[in-house]
Amino acid sequence: AGREVDDAAALLLEVKKAFRTNALGSQSDLLARLQKVSRNLYSQEIQRSRAEIYRVQEIIGNAANMGANVVLPDEALNRARDALRRNDPLLALQLVGEAERLSNETRKARIKEIEDAIPLTASMITEARNVGAEIGEAERWLEKAKVAAAGREHVLAGELVKRV
Repeated sequence: AGREVDDAAALLLEVKKAFRTNALGSQSDLLARLQKVSRNLYSQEIQRSRAEIYRVQEIIGNAANMGANVVLPDEALNRARDALRRNDPLLALQLVGEAERLSNETRKARIKEIEDAIPLTASMITEARNVGAEIGEAERWLEKAKVAAAGREHVLAGELVKRV
């Protein structure tokens, strides 16, 4: 849209010059061209906003699949959708940015929870071993969880820790 914005800016300057010299009435094609360019740019902005909403919706979905609490990112994304329905693509893009930021924060918090659960689970297994409990299967699950976490497979690591 960079070139189109430059073209629109140049056209706007032409219209401004015609307006200041009282020549706008005789150059009605200028206004028609400006209207067409403006409509085109607005349409592109709406499409860009929609694409960003879909992109961030997928990011939020991935965070939810990981077990992260996505209430706040979902609310921000819903506000972005509402802004777009009210024909305010700028506000929609700002809210999409907020939704993405919130989603990243909740995803990171969930990853930390999963990573923190591994040593906690290891200490619980040690305690169980000390009281004579059978811990062979639990140790195998824990080792798999460690490998999954090291490989950045946090969803799998979280599921494996739960099985212990």
